[in-house]
Amino acid sequence: MKCIYKYLALFLFAAGIVSCSSMYSYKNANEKAMAYSHTWNEIINKGNVALFDSAFSPNIVYDNANTHLQGIDDFKKYFEEYITGFSNRDFEILEIYSSGDRVIKRWSFTGTHTGAFAGIKPTGRKITIEGVTIATIRMGKIVAERDYLDDLGLMQKLGVIPAL
Repeated sequence: MKCIYKYLALFLFAAGIVSCSSMYSYKNANEKAMAYSHTWNEIINKGNVALFDSAFSPNIVYDNANTHLQGIDDFKKYFEEYITGFSNRDFEILEIYSSGDRVIKRWSFTGTHTGAFAGIKPTGRKITIEGVTIATIRMGKIVAERDYLDDLGLMQKLGVIPAL
């Protein structure tokens, strides 16, 4: 009989850990969304690239229609180009939702192309793009992001591709 109680206690302990793991270090979905918003505001608007190492998993996976990245080094390099390639940056989260281990944000990015970006020499053009990101957060770290944005429109605004 004691053996059954031991297994029951172990099961309840493990179930408690599993149920809390997706919300690790966050009290609720709103707190998770606010922390996520703060991270991207600090990185893009303030250039605080140190947050890459503390907020993201070393094995982060990033995807958009044209790019697949795996690992923090490639992820950092990709987003640092927005910081070095654009001055007068304004990254704004227009809407944000959180449920379980997912955060979904609709965002806007405005900047003046004054530095190299994606192999494109500075054009001096001011651009604004909008997109949607679906992020996965586990154990307090962002482990995956998937962006949906108009890459063709961005290249047209930069003058790299003629408008259709």
